[in-house]
Amino acid sequence: KPIKSNIKIETVNYCPEKKYKIKKNYNNKEIFKIGFIGSNNPINTSGINNFIDNFSKLDFKNIELHIAGLVCDKINSQHSWIKKHYIIPEEELVEFYELIDLLINPMPINTTGLKIKTVVAILNKIPIIGTKDAFTGIKTSSRWHQIDSIENLVNEVYKIFNNRKFIDEIKIASD
Repeated sequence: KPIKSNIKIETVNYCPEKKYKIKKNYNNKEIFKIGFIGSNNPINTSGINNFIDNFSKLDFKNIELHIAGLVCDKINSQHSWIKKHYIIPEEELVEFYELIDLLINPMPINTTGLKIKTVVAILNKIPIIGTKDAFTGIKTSSRWHQIDSIENLVNEVYKIFNNRKFIDEIKIASD
């Protein structure tokens, strides 16, 4: 569901100064850990709640969704597989990124934003997938960065869970 339409998109030249030293082996874990980090703005709130609603319809085991930031206060659902971290101090962000296997950015259709979480992930070689809107203004042609809906993002996450070798492809696409 679009939140707004007819929004002019402009590129903001933003590059975070902080690079994290993240050490991770993504393919050898029993529990697949998806991550999302964001503020409690309406776009993040709508996107992650839509993702959770669609994800909860799947039959899965051994998947956790780790959420950090003020958006935790706006999560409508209560599932045992949702792990809320709330606000993470800057010095502990590396631990959050090392905990997760895949970062998601489920931005709703026709929304805008600075894409900071997307840029931080790419800058730090964190595997990230998301909707087209999550990569607006970022030069990428990867199918992992051009997903046309949050519902399809959920389906892609499920495919990745079932074939962890896709993580290597996503890491290359996110480089």
